Amino acid sequence: MPSTQTLRRRSAPTAARVVAATAAVAPALPAGRASAVGQPPPEWAGNAGAWPAHNYDLANTRATTQTPINSQTVARLKVKWTFAFKGASGFGAFSSTPISLNGTVYLQDLNSNVYALDRTTGQVKWQHVFNKPSVGPNGVAFGDGRIYGATSTDAFALDAQTGNTLWTRRLTRNTHEGVDMTPQVFDGTVLMSTVPGNISNFYAGNGDGIVWALDAATGGVKWKFNTIADGAKLFGNPNVNSGGGLWYPPSVDSRGRVFISVANPAPLYGTKTFPNGSSRPGPGLYTNSSSVLIQGSGPGNNVTLDAQGDPDAIFIFQMGSTLTTGAGAQVILAGGAKTGNIFWQVGTSATLNTTTIFKGNILASVTITVDTGSVVEGRLLGGSNSDGSVTINGSTVTVPTA
Repeated sequence: MPSTQTLRRRSAPTAARVVAATAAVAPALPAGRASAVGQPPPEWAGNAGAWPAHNYDLANTRATTQTPINSQTVARLKVKWTFAFKGASGFGAFSSTPISLNGTVYLQDLNSNVYALDRTTGQVKWQHVFNKPSVGPNGVAFGDGRIYGATSTDAFALDAQTGNTLWTRRLTRNTHEGVDMTPQVFDGTVLMSTVPGNISNFYAGNGDGIVWALDAATGGVKWKFNTIADGAKLFGNPNVNSGGGLWYPPSVDSRGRVFISVANPAPLYGTKTFPNGSSRPGPGLYTNSSSVLIQGSGPGNNVTLDAQGDPDAIFIFQMGSTLTTGAGAQVILAGGAKTGNIFWQVGTSATLNTTTIFKGNILASVTITVDTGSVVEGRLLGGSNSDGSVTINGSTVTVPTA
């Protein structure tokens, strides 16, 4: 977590109020084999003063300082031009973020149509009409003179100058799946994902979320990763269950590692025959997942758990794989939060690196390691689901009194 994260109490429909952050970690995804590792398309750097990608950069920061817009100037903004969408899907007309490079704004509507507009005048330079409704969100990405996007079934690449089709690639397995995300582009690779639904069927069963890494130049498959641990078996009941997939572009770091946030399993609340999710017992990996890393050190790299004055607030964190803290990282309690009401359920191993200040009870399936100079207030239970261990190296562990 690269910045301070504050989780506040919300009312829950049960007697006990619960603050829950669910995060099951999928295995690290392989990066595309390319000579440059973790690099954006070359056009992005030259357009840093514009908006070259859906979330601005590969880290998905959505932040730039290369702009005259600030708290003093924002009130002076005025409309320069508008662009009207001619049609809408059942979910509206637009659900994306335009990108802007080389004096052109590129965007995609919810009928999958792609437009290139003159950034100064708003005039249409070209349009590519698909007329294939999408649930959304969707959107386009730019790289190496190509525009990448998807309809509800196929990934595509268009010539950025003309809008002509360069390649297409079918991604969905059946009519119960769709594509609802903006691609991510790095190292000559386009990342896309299916989701278990489309405008006609959503979470209807037999819908699988699969991440695809495609060759940016040809659309050929480099690799793919199923966000459901048992794949098309779908937790043992494919006729009822579905789930997983990505809704937003993944992040990519300078080592070419891909970080994904996986959607939920389904049916969300169960059915009359299988109430309360009983058609998919167990942790449901890798749905509802993202990596959990508490970075250190400093006030901008800590996690604050705020009970907002509720002494019964409970915090539950579930990780399908690992929990790791950076050196000097801290878990800070506020608003009357109690250490005894904080639980970290870890799918494999937890590692608290040097001088970590940690609060809460860790239940890890395999090992827990606490490195030198760390201070832990809580309980450390290793090997909850298999043979495991707890290793404490020159650190202090105190059992909470509340």
